[in-house]
Amino acid sequence: MVRALDVSGELNPQKRTKVDVQLIQTRQLEDFVSSSTRRFFEITGLPSSFLDNDVETWNDDDEYKSAKSACLEIAESMYYSGWERYNHKQFRTACYMIIMRAQKQQSLKAGGLFDINVISLTSILQASFSFYTLMNNVKNET
Repeated sequence: MVRALDVSGELNPQKRTKVDVQLIQTRQLEDFVSSSTRRFFEITGLPSSFLDNDVETWNDDDEYKSAKSACLEIAESMYYSGWERYNHKQFRTACYMIIMRAQKQQSLKAGGLFDINVISLTSILQASFSFYTLMNNVKNET
């Protein structure tokens, strides 16, 4: 993933994402980060050295905890900014959306039951591949 941080990101990314499920299944975490990822941390003044470490160690990293805490505080800061006093409807709507989105961590759900993160996705893929290999060996032996 560290090398992916050196890849330049798009200057004008798409407004709406088009998801190709087949393409996503072949991608790694490195494919979703670029130099724009690190730039986000630089612009916001958040620590980013944890990006150079393995994802599985992030929860133990103090800088990661600090950056995560700062991101979670965005909702509270926006809420107390007085956004509701402005007459511009689009501005109020945008502020409301920021508050709502910042309060809830974005994640994928497996069957609508439980959250999928990088670690759980990796373990699911490993188990699936092990099962596939076992079934393929059984089929080839018979």
